[in-house]
Amino acid sequence: MSNGSNIAVAINAAHASVEQAKREGVRHVIECGRLLQQAKTTQPHGQWDAWVSDNCSFSMRTAQLYMKVAKHVGDDPAKAQRVADLNLRVLARLKPSERPARTYGAPSAPSPSTWQASCS
Repeated sequence: MSNGSNIAVAINAAHASVEQAKREGVRHVIECGRLLQQAKTTQPHGQWDAWVSDNCSFSMRTAQLYMKVAKHVGDDPAKAQRVADLNLRVLARLKPSERPARTYGAPSAPSPSTWQASCS
């Protein structure tokens, strides 16, 4: 029986190491994303893809994922903690942070109540 419990201890220790490595991996994803965001600000418009291709050992798609995660987390330690246990597939499906809706084109027409008030 002790042999079975010894292997269980080893299995659980190995699993704990896997979980720790995942959390550290996500921490590195966030750091890489932040560095990529900094680097992008130094590049002229239209040159970012070429810069990533010339300077990084990973694809543009991976760079975009890293930047997306970093943007999602921002400077919020609570968000960083929440994403720490997620794998890359789940991280890739993160929704962008809430931001105000943009309006394009002409301003919206006044409401009928506004028309009535101006006609009185």
